[in-house]
Amino acid sequence: MAPLLYKKDMSAPCRAVLLTAQAIDLELDFKDVDMLNKEHLEEDFIKLNPQHAVPVLDDEGFILCESHAIIVYLVSKYAGDDSLYPEDLQLRSQINHKLHFDGGVLQNLMRQIIGLFIFEGASSIPEKIVDSVIESYSFLEAFLQDKEWFVGDSVTLADLSLIPSVTTLNVLVPIDGDACPKLLEWISRAEELPYYSANSAGHEELVIFVKNILGA
Repeated sequence: MAPLLYKKDMSAPCRAVLLTAQAIDLELDFKDVDMLNKEHLEEDFIKLNPQHAVPVLDDEGFILCESHAIIVYLVSKYAGDDSLYPEDLQLRSQINHKLHFDGGVLQNLMRQIIGLFIFEGASSIPEKIVDSVIESYSFLEAFLQDKEWFVGDSVTLADLSLIPSVTTLNVLVPIDGDACPKLLEWISRAEELPYYSANSAGHEELVIFVKNILGA
């Protein structure tokens, strides 16, 4: 039986799991959670995840929440090799750093902005948050240095986690190509990955959602 993923495609964390599953050729079953209609607040879902958030993985009764924990678990259990999450301690530590940066900085910024749109009816992003997003881009630009990918010489979980977050934030606060050319080049490389389509559908849904809110 394939692992079951509770998801919403517009969610960047969910798309990180979808990208990872595609990258390791893992078949998943899906349950879409209609968060706008508060399915995530229903009793049965809260029993799965008291934080009432997606993604949630059900692997034959083993329940795991939070995208970074899920992608590490899936690769550790189902990948044919360790290329996405190398056993090498230093490389793995660098990947962990990017996963924590994604969760603690990028996803936090996304939650703030989307929360303002959905729960407070905002139609613009406060300058303070815009400045924080721009600062996060500068950090990512520095992390890349002269590399094509964030850790090592090939795609890792660092990239698969960051791709949905960065492309989402780029919709909300466009990246300045003069300030962060390496980051835009990295996005272009990511779009050429054979499994990038796992990010595309939800990303397009997000673009429509944001345009409707901003009247663009």
